Amino acid sequence: MKKMIIIPTVLVGMIGGYIFAQSDVTTSAEKAPSITAQQAKEIALKEFGGNIIDFEYDRDDNVPHYEIDIKNGNEKIELYIDATTGKVTVQEREAISSEKAPAITAQQAKEIALKEFGGNIIDFEYDRDDNVPHYEIDIKNGNEKIELYIDATTGKVTVKERKTISSEKAPTITAQQAKKIALNQFGGNIIDFEYDSDDNMPHYEIDIKNGNEKIELYIDATTGKVTVTKREVYNKNSNAQGNTTNNTTSKEQTAKILTEKEAIAIAQNKAKGTVTKVELDEDDDILIYEIEIENGNTEYEFEIHATTGKILKFESDRDDD
Repeated sequence: MKKMIIIPTVLVGMIGGYIFAQSDVTTSAEKAPSITAQQAKEIALKEFGGNIIDFEYDRDDNVPHYEIDIKNGNEKIELYIDATTGKVTVQEREAISSEKAPAITAQQAKEIALKEFGGNIIDFEYDRDDNVPHYEIDIKNGNEKIELYIDATTGKVTVKERKTISSEKAPTITAQQAKKIALNQFGGNIIDFEYDSDDNMPHYEIDIKNGNEKIELYIDATTGKVTVTKREVYNKNSNAQGNTTNNTTSKEQTAKILTEKEAIAIAQNKAKGTVTKVELDEDDDILIYEIEIENGNTEYEFEIHATTGKILKFESDRDDD
C-alpha cells in the first residue's frame, strides 16, 4: 500500500516539474519575427515618406522590433515597428534646420588651399557647424602656419589665423614620405597618424599594427630619423592577471589587412561619390575602416571590417532642401 502511495506522488512530482519547465521555456522563448526588414522599411516609408537614415533590429525584453529613423525635408522621425504585428509607434518627431549641401569636394578644397598658399597641408577636417558645411585646413609653408576655413558650398577662403614660427625647424619630410618610411621599415598597416611640433620639433607620431604587434613610432619631420617609442604584443587569450593562457595567434591577428584602396572600392560599390574620410581604427582588437562618402546632398558612412571586407555599419543622410 505504501508503494501505491509513493509512486503516484513521484509521478505527479515529475509531471508537475516537466510542465513547469515547459512553461518556463515557453515564457522565456522569444517571439519569431514575421515582419522582415524590407517589409518594415516599406511600412515606414509608405506612412511617412522621406528617407531612412538609420535602421536597427532589436529584441529588448524578448520583443523583436525595428527602430527606424526617417528624414523627410527638415523633419526627423524616430519609429518603433513591432516585428511580429507590424504595429508602428512614433517615438519622437523633431524639426531639423536645413543644411546646405556641399558642392566643393575634399580634393577640390585641398587644391584651392595649396594653389593659394603653397606649402603642405598638416591638418584637414570637414565640419558642418551651424549647418554650414566647410573645411578647416592648416597649412605650413616654411616657417609660417596658416589656418583656413573654406566654404564647402561656395569655395570661399577665409584665413582664420597666420603666424610665424620663427624658432621651429621647417619640415622637409612630407606626411606621405613619413608613411612610406614607416611601412618600409616595419610593414603592417598604419592605424594612427599625427603631425606635431612639440618643443618646436616638427615630427610625425605613427602607430603601426603588424600581425599581433603594435609599434609606436616618432619620425623627425626634418631628418626622417625613426625612433621606436613603444612595441607591444597583443594576445587576446590572457587571464585577468595578465598570464597567457593560449599562445595561439588568432585569425584576426594574422589575416591580411585590406588596403585603403580596397576598402574604398567596397564602399563605393555600394555608394558612389567622393570619399571625404578614410580612417583605419582599432576597436576591441578588431581593425575597422571608417569611410565617409558624399554624393550631391547625400552623405554615406561606412564601417568595414579591415580583414574580411564585411560592411559592419552603413548609414545614409540625405538633405532634401
